[in-house]
Amino acid sequence: MEKLNLFYCYDSNLAKYLKQDKNIPYLTKARHLDTHKVFHLFLISNVLQEALEEYKSKSR
Repeated sequence: MEKLNLFYCYDSNLAKYLKQDKNIPYLTKARHLDTHKVFHLFLISNVLQEALEEYKSKSR
């Protein structure tokens, strides 16, 4: 079975930035079974990693 590289995003502001500003689609939006916190699930790619670095540098 192939291991997928997945990014679980629990930060709603970051998820909004990735989806709306960077046009990176998420695979699903769900709620953690134990904590009930909402997360967005993204497939890790070079584009996603670049967007995360950009977001991180803007947040400082």
